[in-house]
Amino acid sequence: MNDVGHAPLPGDVLLHQYLQPNNITMYRLAKAMNLPQTTISGLIHGKRRITTSLAYQLAYVLGTSPEYWLELQMNYDIENYDKFNESGLTVLIDEGLARKPGISMPG
Repeated sequence: MNDVGHAPLPGDVLLHQYLQPNNITMYRLAKAMNLPQTTISGLIHGKRRITTSLAYQLAYVLGTSPEYWLELQMNYDIENYDKFNESGLTVLIDEGLARKPGISMPG
């Protein structure tokens, strides 16, 4: 698994916190989810992302919530996204001055 303080690969969480401690094989999970074993293997090895559909299926068979799996994926994606390039972009709203709808700013 990843270092403490870093977003873990969702497949690592699936393997180390759910499958291994409960003696669930990838094959058994795949059967329970009515999916090919390659889908589960892809998740565990970081070759496949957790989609909304997979999040609902994982939540159902493992007794968690879809939000749990989607947040794991989102946090991992944000931390590991290295393709962002701001060149050519123009800031339209400075985040320090951004107003949220329905919230009055003093002044």
